[in-house]
Amino acid sequence: MNENNLLIFFNYDDKILNKFKSKFNENSIFDKIYNVSWSRYKSKVLDTVSISSLIDFDKFVLNYVQDYKISENKAYKEIYQKNFTNYSAMLLRRTRKEISFNSLEFRHLFNIHFKFIEKFLITKKIKLILMGPSSSAGFDLLFQLIPKYLNIKVIYAENFHSQKFFYTTKFGDWGYFKNVPKLFEKNKVNIYEKDPIELFYIKQFTTAYNRSYNLYHKILFIKMIIKLLF
Repeated sequence: MNENNLLIFFNYDDKILNKFKSKFNENSIFDKIYNVSWSRYKSKVLDTVSISSLIDFDKFVLNYVQDYKISENKAYKEIYQKNFTNYSAMLLRRTRKEISFNSLEFRHLFNIHFKFIEKFLITKKIKLILMGPSSSAGFDLLFQLIPKYLNIKVIYAENFHSQKFFYTTKFGDWGYFKNVPKLFEKNKVNIYEKDPIELFYIKQFTTAYNRSYNLYHKILFIKMIIKLLF
């Protein structure tokens, strides 16, 4: 009998994720429920997806994929061709050290993340993923794309507004919601102008730059920004 396993992939802290998982376990149709975690791997990759370990490409992640051969080569080629640029841009915003990486090194990091995700999903026999619609770290983008080729159903869900719940089952359908039933009538909303320097991702960008205390990295940072602009 095939296992029917769920992966909960939300960018919440571990305390909230554990509560989320326990609620599912109370009345669940799934055999096993896995989740992401901010806790790093201590000895080897177990039953969680460690966000921190994947961001740092730590030794436990490297050991996990060391002898693994990609199963879905078609998926690898298509995802690489269409999304490698976005993946690389996401890595650039995470830490200052990636700024000095060349295209071959980015490809190497892409391979590590791809192998990790494919192996985890296949070996854990994941049949459904419940996750948010956005990505920013590189590997989370691949978590949104790879399941399609493994016949894993994904539900993208978010509650951006109070008393409102949004979801879709197709990555490209977010914002359109053409592939899901209509749950409530549309309401007019007022969009207010916000000072761009107060946006959280601009603050993160500024913080990352300020922490680049090494002059060498500052120069690389400025050169990269100039290239992106012109």
